[in-house]
Amino acid sequence: MGGAATPNMKTTDEKDEIVSLRPLKKIESVEGRTILYEPSSPKDIEIWSAEIDHPRRAGLQPWMKLKQLMLLYELHPYDGLAILFKHLSGTERTQIRYDVEDAIGEDGMRPGKGWEAIKTWIQKHSRAQVNWTTITRCMQKEDEGLDQFNKRFFECYLLYSGQTEYDMDNIDQSQDLPLKTMYLQQVLPEIRRGVKTRLPSWDNRSCTMAEIKEVGEKVDRDEEVRIRFLADEKKEIARDRERFPQSNRDRERFIQSENVKPLERCTVTAPTRE
Repeated sequence: MGGAATPNMKTTDEKDEIVSLRPLKKIESVEGRTILYEPSSPKDIEIWSAEIDHPRRAGLQPWMKLKQLMLLYELHPYDGLAILFKHLSGTERTQIRYDVEDAIGEDGMRPGKGWEAIKTWIQKHSRAQVNWTTITRCMQKEDEGLDQFNKRFFECYLLYSGQTEYDMDNIDQSQDLPLKTMYLQQVLPEIRRGVKTRLPSWDNRSCTMAEIKEVGEKVDRDEEVRIRFLADEKKEIARDRERFPQSNRDRERFIQSENVKPLERCTVTAPTRE
């Protein structure tokens, strides 16, 4: 991935069907310099293909994996097709390839549109997977940053909520109350309280997930500052005790002496004679 390549390089899938992986021509500078990206190797295609399944069985997981690979390795949409082809029938291959080629255009200069076509095809053919138990078990850990949790939670939600309207690119725009409610149930209690206090309109129809996440991140930062302040304060007290051990003992004795109550006088009454 990356580096010059000659056009019309080919690889084969498991059924020996020839799949053309035309390299992506990309304008790199104002002078018009172009770079041809070499298609992924058959070995890489085979490895990546083993990490996904047909959308009918895996829901949106294939798209999430393809997008991850695309961002990591700057893959061309034809690489995405090659990764998918192992799991598709001949008719499905023809359909998705036609959609991708049409989206890219004759000049091949719209790879982003090609990836959009792949995403649309996967969404159309994915079977909704519903497992709310898995989602409710996806909770923020004590030592987990909110950014890390957000990625983990929304991937889990998209895979097991049964909805196909959103993906990781646009779920921030969701105004769905069940999603917002579930999200706030899964974050740490202090973040949940902070969001609901600072954003009382969180459950309004107009409030988006993006707004809730933004406020949550502010609460998370403030909480980190508070924790650091308390930790620093404890360290300062410990240092003072090491530097002034005698004054500490005097202070402890003073506190103890203040807590000692004075003895009350006992009055003895002599018995009277009858």
